[in-house]
Amino acid sequence: MATLSNDRKTLTVQAVDVHRAKMLLEAGEAVLIDVREDIEYEDEHIPGAAHFPLSTFDSLRPEGDSGKIGIFHCRSGRRTAENFARFLETGYREVVHMDGGIVDWSIAGYPVRSEDDAPEDGACRPGSAAA
Repeated sequence: MATLSNDRKTLTVQAVDVHRAKMLLEAGEAVLIDVREDIEYEDEHIPGAAHFPLSTFDSLRPEGDSGKIGIFHCRSGRRTAENFARFLETGYREVVHMDGGIVDWSIAGYPVRSEDDAPEDGACRPGSAAA
């Protein structure tokens, strides 16, 4: 958990580590949202993560997941922590950021996929609602 402040308010950023994130995803309690830009996503991504680049994020969110926890991730966790307030408006029952991002996910030995890997069925394409 981290606290961000500006002149008007203080925001507590709710965070989960990669192990807790994986557990929530495997239990079907959460959806993973990758907010990195297209080129980063194409380089590597977590299989099943919905892709909504931060540069075009606005109020986009996968449909039908409002009863789940929205786990937002970037490369290391810095961008998701800094933009946490934007994610609170998505309508998930709870919003968290994945501390350490895809870097820590990969270090933990959890699967990542690059565009050079086997062909996908479109589940991880930009704007996909796959979880």
